[in-house]
Amino acid sequence: MTVIDEVTEADDEEKPVAVKVEGVENGEQKTSEEEEHNNIDLTDPDTEMVSEDELPAENSSKEPLDTEAVSDEELPTASADLPETEAVSEDELPPESSEKKKKQKETADVDKDKEVESTTVTSTTVENGKGVKRKLSEGDDANAADTDAATKKEEAPAKKIATDKTTAKQPVKTSKLPELDKYWKAVKDDSSDFTGWTYLLQYVDQENDIDAAREAYDAFLSHYPYCYGYWRKYADYEKRKGNKKKSEEVFERGLKAIPLSVDLWIHYLNYCKATYPLEEDFIRAQFQKALDACGLEFRSDRLWESFIKWEAEGKHVHNVTQLYDKLLAIPTQAYTTHFDSFVEHVSNNQPSKVLGVDEFLTLRGEVLQVLKQYDTPISTTGTSEGPPGDDDAPPGEESAEADAKKADEETTALRERIIAIRRKVHKNTVVAVAARFPFEEGIKRPYFHVKPLERCQLKNWKDYLDYEIEQGDKDRIVTLFERCLIACALYEEFWIRYLRYLEERAPELKEKISDVYERACTIHHKKKPYLHLYWAVWEESQGNIPKAREILANLDKNIPGSMQVAYRRINLERRAACYEECANLYEHFIANSKSRLITNNLVIKYARFCWKSLNNIDRAVSILKKALEKDLENPRLYLQLIDMAMQRSPVVESEVLEVIDQFISLEGADMEQILMFAQRKVEFLEDFGSDIKRLQKASEEFRRYLKQVKEKKKRLSEIETKTTTKTDDVPTKKGKTTSDSSPATTTVSGAGGAAAAGGVGGASTGGGTYPPYSNPPPTAGGAYGQQGGGYGASVQPPYGQQQPPYGASYNQSGDPNYYQNWNYSQPNYSYSNQGWGNYYNY
Repeated sequence: MTVIDEVTEADDEEKPVAVKVEGVENGEQKTSEEEEHNNIDLTDPDTEMVSEDELPAENSSKEPLDTEAVSDEELPTASADLPETEAVSEDELPPESSEKKKKQKETADVDKDKEVESTTVTSTTVENGKGVKRKLSEGDDANAADTDAATKKEEAPAKKIATDKTTAKQPVKTSKLPELDKYWKAVKDDSSDFTGWTYLLQYVDQENDIDAAREAYDAFLSHYPYCYGYWRKYADYEKRKGNKKKSEEVFERGLKAIPLSVDLWIHYLNYCKATYPLEEDFIRAQFQKALDACGLEFRSDRLWESFIKWEAEGKHVHNVTQLYDKLLAIPTQAYTTHFDSFVEHVSNNQPSKVLGVDEFLTLRGEVLQVLKQYDTPISTTGTSEGPPGDDDAPPGEESAEADAKKADEETTALRERIIAIRRKVHKNTVVAVAARFPFEEGIKRPYFHVKPLERCQLKNWKDYLDYEIEQGDKDRIVTLFERCLIACALYEEFWIRYLRYLEERAPELKEKISDVYERACTIHHKKKPYLHLYWAVWEESQGNIPKAREILANLDKNIPGSMQVAYRRINLERRAACYEECANLYEHFIANSKSRLITNNLVIKYARFCWKSLNNIDRAVSILKKALEKDLENPRLYLQLIDMAMQRSPVVESEVLEVIDQFISLEGADMEQILMFAQRKVEFLEDFGSDIKRLQKASEEFRRYLKQVKEKKKRLSEIETKTTTKTDDVPTKKGKTTSDSSPATTTVSGAGGAAAAGGVGGASTGGGTYPPYSNPPPTAGGAYGQQGGGYGASVQPPYGQQQPPYGASYNQSGDPNYYQNWNYSQPNYSYSNQGWGNYYNY
């Protein structure tokens, strides 16, 4: 069997491989066919097939295995022609690692084995079809083959080294660009540095590091998603790098972030037309998405015109008419141009193509009735290409001309009728444009920028919104709000107004409302409490408790120490019946509070929560007593303890008296506060006491404290008088009156009172400042038994009035409510003290 026969048989299984040897220097090639031409006997049994492994590798990237021994015929005749292939000793080569030497030795062994196999006379087809072996010529001897093999063995290390050097020369991707950290540092130090971001993007855009560019673009657009120009640059950058799929993803993200950007839509549609020129349905769907997103925008003319032009180029005349029907009803900037273009469109096309079949037949019937031509049979199919009536024209030129004239009249009348119907719509559009044009002229910056807007432009937006809301078109109102938020994205008031409108007049748009909250709070106003609080309320009202919890937790991180946020978080958990988490939050905020007044407020609220929600009054009392260890002279805590003791049924007399006596016995307590607690003791014993002697003793203590307070005020008054006399002729500054001489009122609030915690105001005791005791204004009656723990307010005699002896208190001619002055004003620590945020009003 000849080698040609073997090759032919191999065709049934795999492709034959042409046996080819390239000349190293002069590029000479010899194939098996050329050997046959030179009268080489290919069927000589003394020769053998040469495998393709012994030929030069076609793919330079693979491991070089093309250094096997070949016959002398395959080499140039003169060795001087191959100076670069002469043998090189190991000493002349660069030092290599032991691993490389080991590989070279293995390669040489493989070459030697293949040389031994080449001396066999058996013709063989190489496995897997990788190549065919070629026979040696009869004139070749073993010595020539050995010499050639030795030469190739010496050439193998040199080629291996050259390959290693080539691999080493391939560019290695650096982790970072040289100046990248400097640009990043500027924006990381101040993420609102818009100019710093632009420098960063310019730098990465001109460098060849796609990962760095993506990171920079993604970071910038997460802060400023309304910068449509950078979405376009990002998509173009990916396109230049050959990342088609990535470019489309960037377009999709950008159009979702700013769907009202006409420029970005047009850029994307141009990309679609260039990338998918034959997919009309896909391109038309993208155009339709663009119109749904921003077709109502006052400055969307270019988008409409682009769609109409594309449909006209495709000869879709009826589709063009449908687009004009929508466009002519929308007030846009180029409304006049659009109507003129529509008139031209109708004039240049047959009415049967301009209109749909149903509308065409209806209008044609109306026109024929006007022309009174029902007596002449005329085709009503409306699908013929020629003028109406051609199919029924009788022979003869005169009749054809008459019918053609009638057909022209009919076509002219149809066109006029089509235009007349649209002209009515156009007139309404003219009125709408005239009403909106003054507002549109006042918009000097319709795009987003970090620079503040002028007051006149802000007022113009407000007036424009007022006008559009009065018109009542929800789609146009939403579109205008979205336009406004692009230019006024950094103004919180416009976001709040938009949300208020959606919640009040479009509550069905739940996904839209959540999306607006998401954009406002996570992108443009991350640290504005109003929006976050409203967002949490909205999510909770929709039953999304986890989301509301997450919103308030993030706000608490951004605005640490805000009691408004703390109360919202606590009460959210309480409404969700997560009492354990509610208690944990109370303890967390108490432990991290830096103000004694706030700490006491939280402690009192926590105690009331345990009392009323958990129905664990003992735990509530222990919380208050623990707080007293840190603020021993705080009268508010004592009053809360009294309040809780009074709510027990039956009332434990000893518990109430113990709390009162504990405060009265304080050495550093303010005298007027002691007087107040002494009066309360008398009142309590009068109503609930069981021992008359104890009541008499308490009454005597009260009169003693009252005398001490009066003497103290008298001394202060004398000192003040002397000071005033000495400084009559000297200009004086207004001095601050002491807490002992300035009247104030104190109350104990109930559980549902606005004061939240109840107790005495701020006489200077311990760490806080509380208002001193004085006469409260007369109020309606009430006593101990009020729900929520507030002691009843009643009329009190003048402060300086001498209290009668105990026995006289039973005289019914006196005031029976004399001892029931339990009104204490609290420091204003309600929600209104924060100055922002409530559950109801924006």
